[in-house]
Amino acid sequence: MSFLLGDDWRDAPKGSFVLAPGGVQHDFENRSDARAGVLNLSFPGGFEQHMPAIVDWFAASPPGDTRG
Repeated sequence: MSFLLGDDWRDAPKGSFVLAPGGVQHDFENRSDARAGVLNLSFPGGFEQHMPAIVDWFAASPPGDTRG
């Protein structure tokens, strides 16, 4: 998996731990053809009420090449 933290993409091989501090822009993607997964924990919660707006934004703004 690759993770965007701020302006930097970082590769995280199997077994990695990635911390995205609060307030830091972050994203992730599988840039390979291999199956991959992540366990995402968010503390503290409270962002859930924003999810409908996030879904609407992605529907109106389909992802392109985020690697710039």
